[in-house]
This record gives sequence, structure tokens and C-alpha cells, in this order.
Amino acid sequence: MGKKSRVKTQKSGTGATAAVTPKEMMNLISELLQKCSSAAPSPGKEWEEYVQIRALVEKIRKKQKGMSVSFEGTREEFFSELMAWAAECGASCDGFEISNFADEGYGLKATRDIKAEELFLWIPRKMLMTVESAKNSVLGQLYSQDRILQAMGNVTLYNFFFCSSEALFFFSREVQLRSRVDLLTHPNASKLPLKDAFTFDDYRWAVSSVMTRQNQIPTTDGSRVTLALIPLWDMCNHTNGLITTGYNLEDDRCECVALKDYKEAEQIYIFYGTRSNAEFVIHNGFFFEDNAHDRVKIKLGVSKSERLYAMKAEVLARAGIPASSIFALHCSEPPISAQLLAFLRVFCMTEEELRDYLVGDHAINKIFTLGNTEFPVSWENEIKLWTFLETRAALLLKTYKTSSEVLERWQTISELFTHKCLILRNIHIATQQPKFSINCM
Repeated sequence: MGKKSRVKTQKSGTGATAAVTPKEMMNLISELLQKCSSAAPSPGKEWEEYVQIRALVEKIRKKQKGMSVSFEGTREEFFSELMAWAAECGASCDGFEISNFADEGYGLKATRDIKAEELFLWIPRKMLMTVESAKNSVLGQLYSQDRILQAMGNVTLYNFFFCSSEALFFFSREVQLRSRVDLLTHPNASKLPLKDAFTFDDYRWAVSSVMTRQNQIPTTDGSRVTLALIPLWDMCNHTNGLITTGYNLEDDRCECVALKDYKEAEQIYIFYGTRSNAEFVIHNGFFFEDNAHDRVKIKLGVSKSERLYAMKAEVLARAGIPASSIFALHCSEPPISAQLLAFLRVFCMTEEELRDYLVGDHAINKIFTLGNTEFPVSWENEIKLWTFLETRAALLLKTYKTSSEVLERWQTISELFTHKCLILRNIHIATQQPKFSINCM
């Protein structure tokens, strides 16, 4: 990869503010740490706390202006060196190249035809940045004494990534995330390469770079998993499909097979996992419009003040379902899970129906059918649960800022809405066409 430094520290002549004493900066950081470590605010006060924290962060950023690390050159200039380093380390470099795909950013482009399930990419452990390798780096002494690093592998990777002079090869997108600042107070932090230029902006860059591409791999002995950054492989963009990447302990390398057939010059995609778009935005920094696994979280619970609470809670407990929980409404069929279906059926049961699931020779067997679409409690119960869910979905939809005209037309002009609106529309369709059949018990 090469060991020459590719970073320079900007301190003067770049719009930097007046010199800030270490004591002044540490006081601000300690104040921020105190604020972030305090007890959670009471309901309704979260935004107020955020504003206070944000004000402190902006104050620190202003005082650190001009002190951040900047990289010389552009990313494209180092792609050829990345490929050369990968080949030198024993990674596969045949059959693809790094290319710019406009709105999708950089990705891997096939330079030949690649068949589905063909092993086309492998990355040996020596190329990876892992929590294990961080322990053997300049970060090792701090790691051995700092409980936060020992308990939180992602924080270890943030700092290892930032300390590394080779970090240029590992970054691509950025999203704004709040960083931890308590490591600055550790005495061994002064021995790290970042000691003269550890700014909030730099650490945010390291955090967002790691957060958007950290993955779990087995440790060297295979006894547990650890976090790692996997260069070159993480240039692949996401699409719907199945996980096609694994770790070969025998050859000690990460391996990826093709998700489908790719023609020469086509972009090579991989599947990142069954994340919702909200999770993709938080963890990966992008929104995937055609996400087959998108979903909306909804909190539902049986009120303890309800007359039939004890009976409903008992039936739910026998089914292994909590009386209050967070469920999901899915954009695909079926729009709700078996667990949510079971919860809603119990939630809408009459006293007589509840007794049927609590006492009698067939009560236990009936419990196992609660999440099965083929075994409804009753026609009335099924209509009641779907109507209830539609009402809750409609209330949820109203929390999104949009016009009343659009709200009135959302059933027929779904393309005007975000993917989340499509999820809620599926719930409405289900109320019009209940998907179940009556069976004699």
C-alpha cells in the first residue's frame, strides 16, 4: 500500500480562529462529556437536550477551525495503488475495476462476464483493519488500559482508523454522527498520532466511515466474532437479494460470490442485509428506493386499565408475546408478521374468545394457531383487527408532513409517496381483502 504520509495538518492561513489553550478546549470537552453522560431527559425534553449538546459541539468546532486533517489529492488518484496493494496481498483483482456510477457513487464494474454464484472476490485477513489488529498497533497501550475501547469494538475501530496513515484507502461516504469525546482525557491519548489534530470534524469523519462499512468476521482462532473493515469489497453497492459473502477460515479470507449473472461493464452489487430504509440511513448513509425489506415500526400494547387485561396478557404470555412491544409494518407481502397477527387477534378478542384460548382440552393447541392466517379466531375478530390496524396506520401516516390532497389520494396514486407510505397502503388493502379462510375447528 505504501507508507508515505498522505495527510497534512492545516493550522494557519486557513481561516483558523485565535489560538485556543488546551485547558479551555478540555473544559469544553468535559462539559460535553458531562452532558452526554447525564441521565436521559424526560419525555418531551429530548429536543431541548439535543439543542444544548449541538450548541456545545458547534462551539468546539468553531474553536477547532483550521486544525483538521486534510488529505492531499483525490480518491481516484489512489485507486490504482489500492488495486496494486490488493494484488500484492493476495486478493482477487481480476474481473472488475473501481468505477464511478453517478448517483450511486463509486462501485465495482465487471471487466468480463461473471456467472451467478461465481467466486469473484476474496480479501485476505492481512488487508483488514480489525479490533484484533488494533490491539497490536500504536493504539495497543491505550486499548489495554481503557475500558471503553475494550467493551466497544466500534470505538476501537474509529480510533484505529483515524490513527492509521493508510486510512485513505478505506473511506468513501460520510454522514454526520455524534462522536465520543471521553478518550481525549486519557493520559495515553497524548502518545497517539492524532494528538495534535484530534478535532470533532476529523473524528466524525472516522466514525461515519467506520459505521457505514464495519462488518463482523471470525477472530483468527475462530472462537468468536470481531469487527473489521474490508477494503475493496466494501466498494460494492447494495441491491435486493441474498447474502453472498462469507469468511473462509481455512484460507483465512473474506469471500464473495456473484449475486447474479453480470455482463461486462455492468455494476456488481451485493446485498447488505434485511435493513429498513431508516436503518440504512443511520448505519449506511443512504436510502434505497426499491428496498424489499423496508418497514415502519409501530408500538402496540394492551392497556393495563382494560377490563380484560389479565386474560389477554395471559394468552399472549402463553404464546410467548409481550403485552406491549414494538412491531413492524412491512412493505412486502404479508404486511405483518405472524407474531403481530397473533398479538392483534388477542388484542381484539372478546371475553368468550379469550376463555376458549385459556381453558378447555384444545386451549393449548389453539395458542399455536394464533399467528397462522389459515386459522382465524372468528370473522368478526379478523375484521376488527384489520380495521384497528388500518386506523393506527392512518394515524401514523398523518404524522408525516404532506398535503391533505395527497392524503386523500394515497390509495390510488402510490407513486407520489415515499416507500413508507406504500407500507401503510398495504395495511389498507388488507382490510379490504382479508386473506384468510374459515376452517372448522
